[in-house]
Amino acid sequence: MTGKVKTNLNGTTVERFISMVELYLDSLDKPVFHQIKPDVASVRLKLNEMKALQEKVKEGSHKAVALRNAVRKSINADMSRMCEWVNILAHGNKEILSQCAFEPVKARSAAPVPAGIRKLVVHRSEERGKAAVAWKGNGSKFYRAQMTLNPNEENGWKDIATVTSNKCDLNGLPVGMFCYFRVQGVNSSGAGDFSEIIMYMAS
Repeated sequence: MTGKVKTNLNGTTVERFISMVELYLDSLDKPVFHQIKPDVASVRLKLNEMKALQEKVKEGSHKAVALRNAVRKSINADMSRMCEWVNILAHGNKEILSQCAFEPVKARSAAPVPAGIRKLVVHRSEERGKAAVAWKGNGSKFYRAQMTLNPNEENGWKDIATVTSNKCDLNGLPVGMFCYFRVQGVNSSGAGDFSEIIMYMAS
């Protein structure tokens, strides 16, 4: 639970909607929620109106359908405001939230750290000191490409590009020298393993 609650009224049948609103209102009819807006009594009046209209719908009244739907929409909006009021009042206090019948908002599971980058390749360019690096995408939020002139010195690696696609263009490469590249994927959970190191001599 994230310390918040929500309504769950959208997409329900009319009968289910009515029973859920009744449950919500009963749970909010407590001293701790006495200042809630809209107030419980006014929403109960609307709910009773909706029940009466629903009976007319069952009797075959086509006019009652539109009226019932309008009241339902109004009640749905009221319940959303009441739910927000509860969240503000509780301010994450789970003891208060547990006293209402609104559904707890579940915390989202964190995405796994990206897998290691595979199939890193360098594409030669006809332009001096340029090349392009590409790799197999793995769904990362973005990718970080690094370069060094000496792969044996860990502190020698420098970021050369941060991109959201699975390729990047490289400019200003030292002509006639061996350059080494590696790439890692990054998402909200952190950075994945670097790819294998690939060597390239710019011309």
